[in-house]
Amino acid sequence: MPAPERLPAPGVSVTGELEELLARGELTVVGRIREASNAVLLCTVAYGDLSADCVYKPVKGERPLWDFPDGNLAQREVAAYLVSEATGWGLVPPTVLRDGPYGEGMVQLWIGSGDDRDAEDDADADEAADAEDAGDTDGRDGSDGEEPGEPSGLLALVEGEEAGEGWKPVALADVGEGRTALLVHADDPRLRRLAVLDAVIN
Repeated sequence: MPAPERLPAPGVSVTGELEELLARGELTVVGRIREASNAVLLCTVAYGDLSADCVYKPVKGERPLWDFPDGNLAQREVAAYLVSEATGWGLVPPTVLRDGPYGEGMVQLWIGSGDDRDAEDDADADEAADAEDAGDTDGRDGSDGEEPGEPSGLLALVEGEEAGEGWKPVALADVGEGRTALLVHADDPRLRRLAVLDAVIN
């Protein structure tokens, strides 16, 4: 796989610093990610000269898992991170179990830029509006504004019924007026590793 497509494995020192930041840093709740089925709070975390965005999922805000009745989701997410690190694949962002503003919970590094936060701030409606505006795209349907066409990245929506070379079909949909759209994923080692990790931890 070409170097730009590889997921770089974080160095021990970088990973250790991030874990320390998440475990010891001061958590400040910025908003809530409402699309999640459990309580998921978008936060900033600061410790010394380091700061980052993260998500905090308090155990008190979890719904019971019907398929995993023992333990809690926070512990399972930390375990998923530890298994991912043990493989050397680095598929799960740094994740720790710690006390937070609403009790014990999981804290995980937020992956993405501050501009694509999808959260609402319950304490300040203006900040919520700003966060929603920052997440808007030019696409009226909530997409990235592009028509189905040539696939790129790991997932894509293409016209027709053929996935194309290097792509695997996921689902076919009739989009009306005799047109079809095919959801495809890349035939990529990263997705194979993710599938293996999912099978091991679930």
